[in-house]
Amino acid sequence: MVTKGKMEKTTVLSLALGLALHDLGMVNVPKFIIDKEQYVVRRDRDSIEKHVDAGESMLKRLNITDATVMQCLCSITNGLTVRAILSG
Repeated sequence: MVTKGKMEKTTVLSLALGLALHDLGMVNVPKFIIDKEQYVVRRDRDSIEKHVDAGESMLKRLNITDATVMQCLCSITNGLTVRAILSG
């Protein structure tokens, strides 16, 4: 993965794909919820919170199972940084 400050090309590509797709599941959240400027009710909040699971399900259906991609999808939501993802 990362050796002596250098990354393998496959790691860079996986990281780029993961970062690009980390909000993929948001396509399932209705636009009126995303655009809402007022308080979000619990039901609407649940649909936002489920977007990570929806994105993970979409990637699995596409047979994208790369560990780095999947970690980007889930971990960035949980506040991890790219550095934490790369360090394993």
